[in-house]
Amino acid sequence: MSTVPLIAPKHGLFLGGEWVETDQYDEVKLPYDGTVAGLVARASAAHVHRAIEAAQQGARAMAALANHQRADLLLRLADLVRNDEHELAQLICSETGKPIKEARLEANRSVHTLIAAAHAARDLHGEVVPMDFAAGAERRMAMTVREPLGVIGAITPFNFPLNLTLHKLAPALAAGNSVVHKPAERTPLSALRLAHLVAEAGVPRGAYNIITGDGPALAAILLQHPAIAMITFTGSMKVGDRKSTRLNSSH
Repeated sequence: MSTVPLIAPKHGLFLGGEWVETDQYDEVKLPYDGTVAGLVARASAAHVHRAIEAAQQGARAMAALANHQRADLLLRLADLVRNDEHELAQLICSETGKPIKEARLEANRSVHTLIAAAHAARDLHGEVVPMDFAAGAERRMAMTVREPLGVIGAITPFNFPLNLTLHKLAPALAAGNSVVHKPAERTPLSALRLAHLVAEAGVPRGAYNIITGDGPALAAILLQHPAIAMITFTGSMKVGDRKSTRLNSSH
């Protein structure tokens, strides 16, 4: 009796709302037994620059939205993630080797991360500050407003690949920014699935971009690129210290 071999799904880069193929692909394997769970595109430096250019356009689109519009986007995405929890949990299992119970908890928690960010988007506001702490400024008030930073570089670890992605993406979108995301090389599959949901939710093109491949090389470009307004990184102290040193030395 013959069997038909399973073909691992192939994933491109998500740049400017489009799926982009590359010349090289890396295998993502189930840690438990080495089964190939997916093939993921290997980004080049040119792809990273393309992602950042797309994110600059995405940042302008997000900044133009009112707070309630950003909140509604995040709530639509939360509904899509909730409806897709089963598949997302399966992907988390496939890339991390987590028990399905823990993967389901992570997928469910991701919904609440999005809802919390949506509430935060509605509550974003500046301040009105009395200026009479100084002589000559009696009966004067200063008004502050919050402005988006622009393009955020996000680097996430392997252990909570979906929820930690949303810990970075959801607040960034809530505040009117865009994101270039480099997921961990071992666990990019749930983030790539999330990109489909982001597009379905109607998030502006370029607001979320994913580059996969050689982690240190891709991160180095993000750290040094002048268009990246902020880096948000979750990982070990050792790697974080290296990234901080590289960032400080580039300015």
